[in-house]
Amino acid sequence: AIGRTLGSQRWVRQTVGVHTPFVRAIELVLRQPGLTFGKCAILVGGPDWPTSVLAGVLRVSLLQCEIGTTPIIFYIVPMSLTGSFYYKRGQGELWSKASDLTLLIGTLMSVVLWVMIAWLVQDVMERNRHELTRPKEQFTDLAWRDHRDEYLNQRSNALLDEAPRLVQTIFITGCAGCVLGAHVLFWGSEVCFGTFAVTDDIHILSWYGEDHSLLRPLGLYGLATIAACFFGHVALRAWRSTHTRDRRRTAAQEIDREEEQWKSAYVQAARAA
Repeated sequence: AIGRTLGSQRWVRQTVGVHTPFVRAIELVLRQPGLTFGKCAILVGGPDWPTSVLAGVLRVSLLQCEIGTTPIIFYIVPMSLTGSFYYKRGQGELWSKASDLTLLIGTLMSVVLWVMIAWLVQDVMERNRHELTRPKEQFTDLAWRDHRDEYLNQRSNALLDEAPRLVQTIFITGCAGCVLGAHVLFWGSEVCFGTFAVTDDIHILSWYGEDHSLLRPLGLYGLATIAACFFGHVALRAWRSTHTRDRRRTAAQEIDREEEQWKSAYVQAARAA
């Protein structure tokens, strides 16, 4: 439902890239009826929410998606057992080894599925290169928006050297602060953060303010520093938007005059392909 609703918005379809060869290859695989190898690999091995929403955006049959997702039971079982065995690790070495084994199985299954997806999509793109790369009349608006955005980005590009020294200083300082803060949190994780095991009582969980809290003062300062330093990126984006506003407006007027002619040429190319 979410994917179909979002798929009605043109900007969503452009962002997803439903007209690009890669997504068209995935669509070709997902539209295969029944329990095909590639279809099951994508539906089972792909990220849950993005894969489901993409299927909705592409208007793939819900019934066929449900059929293709059926083998996920073989993927869920080791993952569920990993959590159950991990919870009982403290009760004996058997549970600890069982947890490690099921975690290894689940991880290997994830890696194998991702490799299968990459290989299958690449194979489909090679075998159907002409069909997937040729222009289609139904994608005229999306192709035009890509062409327009590329033209505007080229005409309104701005280098860091063009920015005022103050903006450059804020941006570079922010980048350095983010990197430094990340290193402090990573290498000093023991003094920045506390611990809370999965088997611990949820009622003793404390976020901050106590000796056993998950977030310690140094960790809080590190996170706050990274958040504050991100303002450098915001400042650069704000300057760039203001600096290139007139150039972008002029470029938009230029490219918009070519819209009808460009779309007409694209439709002719699509019909001739």
